[in-house]
Amino acid sequence: MKKLLSTLFFSILVLFASAQQSYLYFEGIPSIPCRLEVNNQPVENMSNHYVIVPILAQGEQVVDIIFGAEMYPKQTFVIDAYEGASYGFKLAKTNEDKFYLVDLINQGKIIETNTPINFSLTTEQNIIHYFDSTALPEEVQNVIKESSKKQKESKKKVEPEKVVVNTVEEVKEPTKPLCNTSVGDEEVMSLMNLMRNKKDDIARMQVLKRKNFTACLSANQLKTILSVFNQDVDKAEAYLHFESKFLSSDQFDSIKNSIAESAWKTLKK
Repeated sequence: MKKLLSTLFFSILVLFASAQQSYLYFEGIPSIPCRLEVNNQPVENMSNHYVIVPILAQGEQVVDIIFGAEMYPKQTFVIDAYEGASYGFKLAKTNEDKFYLVDLINQGKIIETNTPINFSLTTEQNIIHYFDSTALPEEVQNVIKESSKKQKESKKKVEPEKVVVNTVEEVKEPTKPLCNTSVGDEEVMSLMNLMRNKKDDIARMQVLKRKNFTACLSANQLKTILSVFNQDVDKAEAYLHFESKFLSSDQFDSIKNSIAESAWKTLKK
């Protein structure tokens, strides 16, 4: 039976992966009925104590495990989801009726529920590697290249001759893409809580660099994040890390100028 479920599980995962969509696989305890809510939205069609849930957007996914007849307190954990990634967890329970999750993708790593450290961060193991033609045998690659070459040569024969006009084009500086949507304060505060639970700035920076916000940061939100760090050099590093996510309508120069110049020089070394 376990072998059958395992085969079914991986077959479904292949279908999601081929669609290049992020997803969450959750497996409960057969003897304890439960249901899931993701971001306060009930998950339907949970049968045989497992379910696969599509993840439609990047960012934090708050997962609640709710037990039938309120047998046990609700269990909560958070996934920092990335695009094109897979997540798999199996629910387990100790003899003292404490619950935890086994990460099926990251070598059985334990994720605690209902604690300040109930955060599952995305690793390289979670990233789905889609089909790459360069991984094919060299003989097959050569056939593909030869076929492509013939198609291009055939196309050249039927295309009319083009008249080349020498013009001098103005070289334009690349413009920074506009960022007009502000991230929710709840997402910022969730990151803040994770960082505050760390013992030093090095650990806080590791949490920060794994975070991928779903929208852009306002100046006030950036100030709040930088306030967690004790050293200016860490504030400068965090500033640069999120610079591409600054809200276009806000001004950030005053924040940058408030960081000691020596901190910026240290980062350039």
